[in-house]
Amino acid sequence: MSSSASSCGSFYFTVRKLGIHLSIERIYQKKTQLEHILLRPDSYIGSTLKDTQQMWVLDESQQHMVSRDITFSPGLYKIFDEILVNAADNKVRDPTMSCIKIDINPAENMVRIWNDGKGIPVVHHKVENTYVPTLIFGHLLTSSNYDDTERKVTGGRNGYGAKLCNIFSKKFIVETSSKEYKKSFRQVWVENMTKTTDPKILADKGDDFTCITFYPDLARFGMNELEQDTVSLFTRRAYDMAATCNGVKVFLNGKRLPIKSFMDYVNLFIKPNKDDGDSVKVVYEAVNPRWQVAVAVSNTGFQQVSFVNSIATTKGGTHINYVSDQIVNKLMEIVKKKSGKSGVQIKPFQIKNHMWLFVNCLIENPTFDSQTKENMTLQTKSFGSTCTLSEKFIGQVSKVFSMLFVSCHALCPSIISYFYLLIYVVVVLTLKLIRFLTSEFIKPNIFNFTSRSSQKWCIWFIYFRVTRSIVFRLEYGDFYRNRFLAALSNLKNGKTIVFNKALHLLSKNIC
Repeated sequence: MSSSASSCGSFYFTVRKLGIHLSIERIYQKKTQLEHILLRPDSYIGSTLKDTQQMWVLDESQQHMVSRDITFSPGLYKIFDEILVNAADNKVRDPTMSCIKIDINPAENMVRIWNDGKGIPVVHHKVENTYVPTLIFGHLLTSSNYDDTERKVTGGRNGYGAKLCNIFSKKFIVETSSKEYKKSFRQVWVENMTKTTDPKILADKGDDFTCITFYPDLARFGMNELEQDTVSLFTRRAYDMAATCNGVKVFLNGKRLPIKSFMDYVNLFIKPNKDDGDSVKVVYEAVNPRWQVAVAVSNTGFQQVSFVNSIATTKGGTHINYVSDQIVNKLMEIVKKKSGKSGVQIKPFQIKNHMWLFVNCLIENPTFDSQTKENMTLQTKSFGSTCTLSEKFIGQVSKVFSMLFVSCHALCPSIISYFYLLIYVVVVLTLKLIRFLTSEFIKPNIFNFTSRSSQKWCIWFIYFRVTRSIVFRLEYGDFYRNRFLAALSNLKNGKTIVFNKALHLLSKNIC
């Protein structure tokens, strides 16, 4: 039984149980597609209810990205994104396109997105008996992407796209100029695309452009105005466009964004760690015209920031698996080669758990698990291109990860390597806290590091006062805890080299 038939049957059973007598016509109804979209928006744009999620947004005062809880409507975010991705798609159709202008006006609850490059053909469609811009923006299930034999690296696919923005807007304005046809076009829709004016066609020999202005029907998204969190999310997407559209200047509210490359964008995420004094290295490679990859170390589990044809795939997908598996497998080979017969065992998931991956790619005819396009599902063999990371890139990545996974064995080959790994991680994660503790509660010269009893005391101090609250909370805390306890037992056997190295590092920084 179909879902619509099932829901009708359930409704009929309910009203009978309540003793309510409705006509057959009231129980079984037929809706137009537009009415169905408004009645059941979840299937098309995601939830229209406000939700609180942890998202990356720009801290405008510090000019870097921060991950924080924001409250927004996924549906409103989606209709904005449809128009934005349309503008980015035009770069693929016309490589001469050089500019995108985004205006967000919370006072008027208005959004405008303008792009240069080839405009929409201002010509009458003989089969549908309407102008092409009217067909594209005012008629459902119209698209230039239905021919799957044509390999395209654009974001649109299913024929809904910009029409969904029109449907969920109080007012929707399309303006375009076609140098090819020497005409300009303007048309206005109101009341959720239910009413429209006749298109205004003028002779125009000016430059090509397309401009979409819309006033979202905020009541359908549980809002009275464009809220600050929503504006912050829109702003983040403007920065995404500057990063993913190579050679395109992006302006937000009249100001050009200072992002000229994908690496500039990646640095917005890494910058807070650098400002805190942590040494954060990013390894970047433009593999080919369709793939850009950057990798850094993550202290909070695996993280990814990725784009497919300028679409933000916040949940990742097959493209992320494709790149991350390649990196992990290469690093595993390096670990095995350097560890030799020492018995050091690193699992693939342990490497991936410390990876922060950034990917910008162009995929032919991508598929997603929903209309919201957060997770790409296309099989690797259908990508239309390959991303073969160079040996130089892998070598640089291995150096970034070496202190966590390789060098511990090279430094102390005669003893259990895991312990130095643990001490190093603890020092990196807790240096600031240790400094605070030592400055507040311990006199700087209380330790005599030539004394073995002092070494034991310091190690136990770190273990009970610091690592117990941090290491045991790691995702694989049992793994590290067992190695820690094993190393402590080896202390009784006189194997103190690793302690001396760790304590030397600690003494340089905190004692």
